[in-house]
Amino acid sequence: MRGLQGSRWLLALAVPAILLAQDAGRGVARLSVMSGEVSIRRGDSGDQIAAALNAPLVSTDRLYTGATSRAEVQFDYANFLRLASNAEVRFAELLDRRYQIQ
Repeated sequence: MRGLQGSRWLLALAVPAILLAQDAGRGVARLSVMSGEVSIRRGDSGDQIAAALNAPLVSTDRLYTGATSRAEVQFDYANFLRLASNAEVRFAELLDRRYQIQ
């Protein structure tokens, strides 16, 4: 009987962990460094806004740099993307340790 109860507890604890693991795959990058005119076009609304330091970037967002601008996007502790002037980048997919950039 105890073995059956222990199995129920294990199952009850495993289901939320599985659901959390599925959500943990969605990534968010951040704008870690910027100078000059840098803007973001949000993928969900299409609004183009002035970028701010540490702004979150999610899938389908676009990042633009102006004529004399620079920007750096941080994906995790070791992966960065640096943009020079007059650049445009679209974040097609941001998953855990998997980034697709166009």
